[in-house]
Amino acid sequence: KFLPHEIIHFKIDNPEDDLYGLSPLEALKTTVTSDLFAMQFNQKFFENGASTGTIIIIEEATNDELERNKRWIQESYIGTENAHKPIIIAGKARIERGIASHEEMSFLAGRDRNKAEILAGIDVPPAKLGSMETANRSNSKEQDKTFRSEAVGPLHTIFETKFNDHFMRDILGLQDTVFKHSEADVRDAIELADL
Repeated sequence: KFLPHEIIHFKIDNPEDDLYGLSPLEALKTTVTSDLFAMQFNQKFFENGASTGTIIIIEEATNDELERNKRWIQESYIGTENAHKPIIIAGKARIERGIASHEEMSFLAGRDRNKAEILAGIDVPPAKLGSMETANRSNSKEQDKTFRSEAVGPLHTIFETKFNDHFMRDILGLQDTVFKHSEADVRDAIELADL
């Protein structure tokens, strides 16, 4: 068990609560959940034979025939190892496409929107994750500087303030010493030479 003065509580300010901080991820719960479902949908798409959904209508079939056909489809047609195999079923049947394709559902575009929203919510520029569609050397460097000053910098400040106030002074008793992150100079050699 720890006493209150033995615990350092790092938190991001929460406008609705003085005690508990508010994670940037809190605002992204719905987006992250949506993206996890999209990933699971994608996984199931491949597990189920990379087919966007097929309706098989068997006319005048008994329950035994339906079960036998269902078992055969699950064993011989579903799964990536059975992709592109023909469907062979007993009885008078017709096959219809039942679910729209990925393109028609804007599935991939939706995942891209989710990614953009998540990155914006945690202040990470796309170039940091290697997404270079809209980045070049010049604006990648600018994105890096912005990321350091607007995303990493405030977290450094939160950590330094709590660490100095509650650990360095209160626990270690160091009144004339402060902990400070070193600032990495992100300017390249040419900029430094020019200066």
